[in-house]
Amino acid sequence: MSKRFVVVSDSQYTLAVTKFLVNDLGLFPSKQYIIDDAPLKYQDDIKRYFKELNDGIEAEVEFTTDGYKIDEEIKSTDFYEYPLIIGSSWEKKIANETKAHYIAISWPVF
Repeated sequence: MSKRFVVVSDSQYTLAVTKFLVNDLGLFPSKQYIIDDAPLKYQDDIKRYFKELNDGIEAEVEFTTDGYKIDEEIKSTDFYEYPLIIGSSWEKKIANETKAHYIAISWPVF
């Protein structure tokens, strides 16, 4: 099973899935990508929640809608073994390229 993961989804799902995987399953987050248009006035609060994971673990968060940039960053990330990529059907291609485990939780789902 993968020990490192990345989530590409909206603010609520990304935070909820990250907390579950870290706090309940003991996995380690790589950069997490929030792809909804979260208002600027809430982005700092959202980032703060990603610093409140168990055992002092923190997740880096990026707010972006640039799928190409997300794919390139995932490709260049050293996951130390097979990664777990959780996102939309758009992430399925990068999951295949990186030999990652993949779960679709975000729109679009084909």
